[in-house]
Amino acid sequence: KTTVERNRKAEERINLSFPGTKWCGPGNTADGYDDLGKDKEVDACCRQHDHCDNIASGEEKHGLKNDDYFTRLHCQCDKEFKQCLQSANSKRGNYIGNFYFNVRDRCYKEQHPIVECDEIHTKIFIRRCIRYTIDGMKAKTWQWFDLPFYDDEHDFQFDDPEADHFVQDNNLLEFV
Repeated sequence: KTTVERNRKAEERINLSFPGTKWCGPGNTADGYDDLGKDKEVDACCRQHDHCDNIASGEEKHGLKNDDYFTRLHCQCDKEFKQCLQSANSKRGNYIGNFYFNVRDRCYKEQHPIVECDEIHTKIFIRRCIRYTIDGMKAKTWQWFDLPFYDDEHDFQFDDPEADHFVQDNNLLEFV
């Protein structure tokens, strides 16, 4: 077995949760969907995130292969997860958010093809693209996008082609 296969199997067997929660962590320790831990608001964020569209480690979906050690999620799910944790505004939620978004690096989404990365943010040797040039003249395709850091002000700027930050210039769409 490959390392990715072993890690995926280990991830499936692990049922740990962050203290005070039953859904935050690999697997869950809940007795059912409505069973939440002490920090109910944060736990509800994690429960919703656990039920998102995803690509498990070593799996392929939409023509994308997940070679990471962990499951990767649809960008919209990660965006909602980040917003939910930040809205909870708790020490536990912020810890989980910082851990998740600083360790996990990518999500996937169907979007016009990426032409290049225009702006990078760096945090302790970790680099993330936070602004892309997108070719709006070509058909959308499934592709990987870098996740923003949890405390990054440039939050998921690639997700909405109708938003103000998505402007057309010389047949290219650029996130600004």
